[in-house]
Amino acid sequence: MSTENETKVKETKVQSNTKTVEKKPSSLMTIVAIVAIGLFVLASAAAIYFHLQNKELKGTTTGEKERYEKLMSEKLNLEKEVAMLSEDNKDMDRTLGDVFTGMAAKDVVIERLEKENVTLKQIKAQIDELQKIAGEINTSGDKLKNVQKKVNDIIEAKQNENLKLKAKMK
Repeated sequence: MSTENETKVKETKVQSNTKTVEKKPSSLMTIVAIVAIGLFVLASAAAIYFHLQNKELKGTTTGEKERYEKLMSEKLNLEKEVAMLSEDNKDMDRTLGDVFTGMAAKDVVIERLEKENVTLKQIKAQIDELQKIAGEINTSGDKLKNVQKKVNDIIEAKQNENLKLKAKMK
């Protein structure tokens, strides 16, 4: 329906038997037609508007989905990295425990060697004292020679023991 048809009064001729009757469209029909056209235009505009909104939302949703997938991928990668670092940390803790155990064993050996070293120093001091006494008692040669031989045997035994200890330390 065009707007010209609405604004002009149109005369319609209807023939019935032999009489001709002229009818004019009622103003109620015109109003109904205008309202129907208005509702059609309004519904079309709303449909276009909602279609465009839907298209925009689909684009936004796709972008958000891609962003979400990227973040989830990063999260998985970070979780894998944390798991690897955690395993490395456990390995390092084990190694550190082994090192501390080894150090404790070495400390025990060092303490024992220090005690033996003190004893060795005492023995050397005694040897020096005995050599002084031996120098003063030059007159009793046989006795002094026997004592000196014993002292030399002790020294030799201690030196051998010292060499053995040094060999063990290496």
